[in-house]
Amino acid sequence: MKELKDYVGALKLAKTADGTIVNYLHNIGMFLDFTGTNSLEELEALTPADYRSFVLSMLEDRKSSTVNNMIRSINAFLNWMLDEGVMVNDSLPEMNFGGRRSKFLKQDKPVDKYIPDEVAQAMQDACERPDEEIMIALLRHSGMRAGELASVKVSDIKVYTRDDGSEGRRIHLTHTKGDKERFIPIPEHFVNAIFDYVKTRKHDSEYLFIGLGTHEKMSTNAVYARVKRIAELAVGDEEILSKISPHSFRHTAATNWLKQGNTVEQVGAALGHGKNSSQVTTRYTHLTGQMVDKTFDSQNIRV
Repeated sequence: MKELKDYVGALKLAKTADGTIVNYLHNIGMFLDFTGTNSLEELEALTPADYRSFVLSMLEDRKSSTVNNMIRSINAFLNWMLDEGVMVNDSLPEMNFGGRRSKFLKQDKPVDKYIPDEVAQAMQDACERPDEEIMIALLRHSGMRAGELASVKVSDIKVYTRDDGSEGRRIHLTHTKGDKERFIPIPEHFVNAIFDYVKTRKHDSEYLFIGLGTHEKMSTNAVYARVKRIAELAVGDEEILSKISPHSFRHTAATNWLKQGNTVEQVGAALGHGKNSSQVTTRYTHLTGQMVDKTFDSQNIRV
């Protein structure tokens, strides 16, 4: 559909993350294929029964949360066409699906993804390679996304001046979701551990973390696989093991910052959230620096 290509163009102009665009296209494509829709005219001719049939079919082998994600993707596409005047039939809201008043499916209570300090430390202790230990420590310390971690270059570790005039080091994240760059302050002993590791490497890759057996940047999937493998070495409880991922480390960092008394806005800035994340991050640079440093010290994270 031409309209779908135009929508992708609009998403790119809005600097939507590539992964989000791929997810949208996958979900919208499944809907169009299921309903046999190949044109705008066919889309506008769909009935509420067509939408309900799609949802019921998807629920046969998918969780409610997954189907809700599909609904959101389709909803965003259809609303964009209404806003742009591409679709003139504004009957979609009455369908309770795909329109502005979409009803989402009830979901089970979310699983608690918080990783206790002792579990995180056990994983760090179980690491068999220095880069793995640095990876786990950095996930605990920073709340980075897996893709952000994989994109860190050695040259991204830069000197900056703290509020008190002293010099420190921080990681400059540029390959972030929505291109919302931000900085992650890191303690001096952690910086030394990173550079000691880099000196021992038998290659000169610009990336801090590389794939096993290669000198290439580690993929996001490889970060997930590496974290899972380390967790399997350190954790015997299957229930706890099932909760561990790079994203659960991010959730844990955010929870710890909130427990320390930081505001939601400050935590959002540290995580790179929000439409005005760059402005918020600038406003709270010194606060987010104190937050991550305090987390590093309070959890006794060492490498």
